[in-house]
Amino acid sequence: AATRMVFDEMRAACRKRGLEGLWIVGCVETANEGLLERLAEEGWDATSAYATWSQPQEAPAIDIEGVTTVSNRAHVLAQKDVWLGKKAVGALPDIVSVMQGWDPRPWHGAKTQSYWADPSPENFRAACLEAKRIIDATPGNGLDKQIVVFDNWNEFGEGHYLEPTVGSGFQYVDAIRDVFCTSTQPCQHL
Repeated sequence: AATRMVFDEMRAACRKRGLEGLWIVGCVETANEGLLERLAEEGWDATSAYATWSQPQEAPAIDIEGVTTVSNRAHVLAQKDVWLGKKAVGALPDIVSVMQGWDPRPWHGAKTQSYWADPSPENFRAACLEAKRIIDATPGNGLDKQIVVFDNWNEFGEGHYLEPTVGSGFQYVDAIRDVFCTSTQPCQHL
């Protein structure tokens, strides 16, 4: 109740200063029904995620250094289960967050416990297509119908990035443009 009261005060302060209000979006990375319902009771407007932690059906493997891996493709496609799960709970609108990959070996070295193996722009494109299908099927015209969050522009130390690189060029941002935009012009170096 106290959270809802503070949120209402924040919204009123924004309106008092000439804004239409304030949207408060909670960071929720799973389809946890109890948590989502609590956020709705507290007065949050929507959820999204910094990252979408999926539980792929693929069995883990062990790489040459003894680190657990699951394929990038299995993880990025399993994100849809989280997105659909949050929508099925229906407690709050959910702004879909598409995650490109996860490989913290650059930062964590020998302490790395797991990573998503073999990331590719093709896998990311497939995840974007799944996200678009879900967004297109979302009723209404709320933020969950108008916005997509992409994780993460340049988190190279954790292996989830969209920024153009020597290895993949503009393929990640091209995937976003191809799936979500109307322009067909390729990205170019300036």
